Amino acid sequence: MSKNCLEISERIIEMSGIDIFKNTRKRDYVRGRALACYIFREKMNMRWAKISDFFVSKGKELDHSSAIHLVNMYPIYAKECPELREIESCFVFDD
Repeated sequence: MSKNCLEISERIIEMSGIDIFKNTRKRDYVRGRALACYIFREKMNMRWAKISDFFVSKGKELDHSSAIHLVNMYPIYAKECPELREIESCFVFDD
């Protein structure tokens, strides 16, 4: 599963031009992380702790409660930044 996460996060970085693993709270970076967390949780059914562990393994400080907050905020971020929905639509998962 970690390989899939890495591929997805690399694709998000490539498409957005933003390093979602950078330890910053700038809005664009937060939105990118929210998209990744949303995909991991809602599309891949990952557990909160696994999402957190993945980000930590890539050097980004992120605990499970931050992942929960990012997923909850994703619809708001997507409304503010339609590019997020465009990037999200590039990922297709089987049910």
